[in-house]
Amino acid sequence: MRGVPSFASGGAVPAILHAGEGVVTTAGMRRIGRAGLDAVNRGGRVLGDVHIHLGGIHAIDARSFAEFLSDGGLMPVLRQLREAVAEGY
Repeated sequence: MRGVPSFASGGAVPAILHAGEGVVTTAGMRRIGRAGLDAVNRGGRVLGDVHIHLGGIHAIDARSFAEFLSDGGLMPVLRQLREAVAEGY
């Protein structure tokens, strides 16, 4: 249509939003990208750095972490990882 702005040419584009819809800022789109927005629209989460915080691990180096795991610490770690996967991380 003539005279209607388009995304290809940049600039402001008028939009009609329905209840429950939102807008992503330019900075937000730079961060998540088109694939991230598509993932959100499919009901998923935006991929990126994922940080899973595990409480109760008292290890200061690889050796003490290995000891923690061998003393039964692996099961709580696996449980937390399964929960993270179930939540979409």
